[in-house]
Amino acid sequence: TNMVTIDTLTSCTGKRKTFVIDTNVIMADPDCFFKFDDNLIVIPDAVIEELDNHKEDPGDNGYNTRKACRALDSFGADMENEMPVGDCSGALRFTSEACFERFPDSWDRAKNDNRILAAANAIPGAILVSRDTNVRIKARILGIPVQNYRHEAVEEDYLTYRGRTAAYASEEDFLAFSEKKPIPVSSLKTEDGSLLLPNEFV
Repeated sequence: TNMVTIDTLTSCTGKRKTFVIDTNVIMADPDCFFKFDDNLIVIPDAVIEELDNHKEDPGDNGYNTRKACRALDSFGADMENEMPVGDCSGALRFTSEACFERFPDSWDRAKNDNRILAAANAIPGAILVSRDTNVRIKARILGIPVQNYRHEAVEEDYLTYRGRTAAYASEEDFLAFSEKKPIPVSSLKTEDGSLLLPNEFV
């Protein structure tokens, strides 16, 4: 039901590649660590900082971030040791290295996007994977190999339904709800205008 597209991804029998993963990839697909076959995944420290900033986000952003952080913690990797990931001899490690060679003077080196670019720049032959168009453009300016990551689910509702949604209530209804009084479901408005389903978490 899902498709992952990374143009340079090898099979389990191919030559190992090194992929530096951008934050937006992890937040979009917290299971992405298991989809790089037998390659090495490198996570810059700037990515961890960004994940930390999003772990309390509402909805899918926060949920995916917390799930990804638990996975990263479970691997037991650090900046010196890579640890196995998945069933295909893949591995993961962290890095705080940064190389700003060839960076234009106008680029803010404290910006997390640029720190992630610098981390990829510090690893010879590393491929940066990002869903951010501007990050990919900057990578090409610097001569860093870069790929998009597309984790595309099919459109059918019965496959994309996740059991939870966001809905909006009027101030009057919200105050009633806070006082443990029931409010009519029909008065709630969901983000996409769809009706709430039985047992759906809101």
